Amino acid sequence: MSPKVSERYKDEKRKELLNSARNVFVRNGYLKTSMQNIMDEAKISRGALYSYFKNIDDIFLEVLKLEDYEDIRSLEFSYDENIWQQLMTWIENMLKDIFEIDKTLTFAKTEFFVSINYKNQKDKFTYIKHRHANLVNKIENIFQAGVDRKEFHPEVCINSIAIYLISFFDGLMLNRFNLDMAMEELEKQVDIFKYSLEKILGLNR
Repeated sequence: MSPKVSERYKDEKRKELLNSARNVFVRNGYLKTSMQNIMDEAKISRGALYSYFKNIDDIFLEVLKLEDYEDIRSLEFSYDENIWQQLMTWIENMLKDIFEIDKTLTFAKTEFFVSINYKNQKDKFTYIKHRHANLVNKIENIFQAGVDRKEFHPEVCINSIAIYLISFFDGLMLNRFNLDMAMEELEKQVDIFKYSLEKILGLNR
């Protein structure tokens, strides 16, 4: 029985470390966070932290995976209800997360994706490509549900529409980060996006 207890302890400890790391990344961003910062937050020794994670990129990717899991859960739509209305609620939540940059990982994620040398480290960051594909697939399924319910009548490939949605919010996140856009400015951009999405999906009102 002891090995099971040991594994359970390791899993719980790992979750605690990731929660501590997330707090630091939210507070400091990605570029200004060090392993020492995380050790201090978690009140753990260097050896103990390195027994779970190799470096700052390793720990950030694990934090990102947890965040992505929650994002994917937020896309668990009810296919018995109006898909468009649920999609609008999800978009509003995305807008709120992007605006509240000091309370979420938005700042850290922006720094991470801008700063990593992804082109020369594709093997190291295979999760990033998988992450994008998984999100595209999830959104594509939602669009397909709208088609099946005859809410949507798209004239272009729904896979391309899903990629367009992700690209828009990635760009909005960068603008919030680089230009410090106010909520009013962000809302105007999202309103234009909603209008274009309605037309592209061929929303049946």
